[in-house]
Amino acid sequence: MTSPVMAAVAALLFCSAVAFAAVAVWSARRKPGAGARWFATTMWVLAIGAAGTGLAYYFIGSVELWTGLYPLIVIVMPTVWARFTFEYYGLFEFTSTRRTLALMTPAVLAAIGGTWVGLVEAGFLTGVSNALVVGVYSGYVAMHFYSATVLVVGVGLLVRTSVRRESLGLRLGAALALLVLSPWVGNLIHGALRVTNTTVPSAADEVARAGAIAIGAVAAVTAVLRYRLFEGLPAAGTIGPETVLQEMDDLVIVLDSRGRVVRLNEMARGTFVADADVGIGDPLEAVLGTGVEGLSDRDGVRLDTVTGPRQFDPSMSELTNEQGQSVGHTLVLRDVTERYTRRQRLSVLNRVLRHNLRNETATIVTRAEVIEEEASEAVADMAEQVVDTAMSIAEVGDKARRIERMMAVPVRPDPRTNVTRVVRDVVESVGADADCDIDCSVPEDVVARADRRVLRPVVEDLVENAVVHSDADVPSVAVTVSVDQNATLPVEIVVADDGPGIPEAERSPLTAGDEAPLEHGSGLGLWGVKWGVTRMGGSLDFEDNEPRGTIARVRVPTPADAADDRSGDGAAVTGEAVDLSPRIVQSRPAGEADGSSDRSP
Repeated sequence: MTSPVMAAVAALLFCSAVAFAAVAVWSARRKPGAGARWFATTMWVLAIGAAGTGLAYYFIGSVELWTGLYPLIVIVMPTVWARFTFEYYGLFEFTSTRRTLALMTPAVLAAIGGTWVGLVEAGFLTGVSNALVVGVYSGYVAMHFYSATVLVVGVGLLVRTSVRRESLGLRLGAALALLVLSPWVGNLIHGALRVTNTTVPSAADEVARAGAIAIGAVAAVTAVLRYRLFEGLPAAGTIGPETVLQEMDDLVIVLDSRGRVVRLNEMARGTFVADADVGIGDPLEAVLGTGVEGLSDRDGVRLDTVTGPRQFDPSMSELTNEQGQSVGHTLVLRDVTERYTRRQRLSVLNRVLRHNLRNETATIVTRAEVIEEEASEAVADMAEQVVDTAMSIAEVGDKARRIERMMAVPVRPDPRTNVTRVVRDVVESVGADADCDIDCSVPEDVVARADRRVLRPVVEDLVENAVVHSDADVPSVAVTVSVDQNATLPVEIVVADDGPGIPEAERSPLTAGDEAPLEHGSGLGLWGVKWGVTRMGGSLDFEDNEPRGTIARVRVPTPADAADDRSGDGAAVTGEAVDLSPRIVQSRPAGEADGSSDRSP
């Protein structure tokens, strides 16, 4: 007759089996995500083990090796669990059918072998040589170390994931670890005590085993119901970056600390690897034709690909481990061939256009002046208009050159750029070259996060335009600087005039961001201002002045908005002006500039 203690142990095990089975059914029906099927299989293995152990205790008072229950939990269960963790974590390279069989077959064979040994020892099988029994049993014992290793790897992956991902949490990681470790350790201790014939008081070892299995059952229920095991799948965090890496248009090459290739995404492999024998494990020179040193300090590099030479923009990042030690580099190559060619083409066209404009307009001006001196009054007036038009064309070429040089300057925002000094220098320079009245109201020591080499041409163009395109005998311009710390872009530079205003044809393209065929500006000035302000992270707005004229507002960040406190180049720090090109501002009577009110010469 079963003792009360063993009956209680059996009841506890039956309850644990029901809990494991319920979790298995819930996981299988819900199919909540990666690994659910293998998690359910693990729960079924534990449910069978718990139910079988309870029956053995109830009917025969012990769990013998021949029942197969001990090998099921200690040998087979860890491999099923590991298969779940691989899929749950997103390590799908280990989840193929072949690798799954390689993982589980040794454990299944060992479990069968251990059960066979138990049948021999119990006398169910006779006529078996001792040597064969000892050999099989030795292999069975050795598989304990295999299963232990597999279990540690599986649990380690989940605990590592729960520590690194806030969506999982340490408590879920602990529940998952306890779910399998507790039954496994309980069975292992019980088996070790029996093998070594260690005497323990009464049925203490049986109670310990049943208690360990019950703890695992409670952990399983807690993991799926309270901590929502499948609602924060880490596989997405593993697969997501992998998918992005493979599908991104940029070429990505991962290097080890010796500069050897350890990974290429599909774009890199298809671009550089024509020979199947070249790739992983080879030095970077074998793949690209140049080493890390040839890429790290260059803005662009021309490389040979399987389809011919291409221009790339390289970006090198150092890879470090958790201890901060360098383990390699990640090289990202962006194909900029089209952009490079377009920029080169535009640069050549710009230079040729400016050269031709300068030479041809000089010829036109010279000949027109000769005509003006020798011709009749009517013809002389026409010649003067030709001179003015030619000068206007020449100014467009000069403006293009200024804008090109400003845009070529690498922007280095300096949080200590002295806006007060920039504005006062501009006002003094323009006022000295033109007959005009400029009212400058600028507080002392206003600083902003900007690049002086870009900020000065921007302010200069706005003030010059206000003067040149005024229709007054003495143009009047007001330049003010103010600071509003509550604004997104706190530093504001305002240039206001009383001229004829900026035509809508000049404003609308700036607002739209491009020049439509039937709606475009006649010059480059406002575009240069817009591009310069945009490069500094600022904003540009225009509005009508009262009773007439235009108000231009430029807003730039203050040091409080700076991402860091690094200084720019020397000119930006010291406040010395960087003159991009010589300029002459001429104040002309109304209507004599070019026959229009173009505000962007």
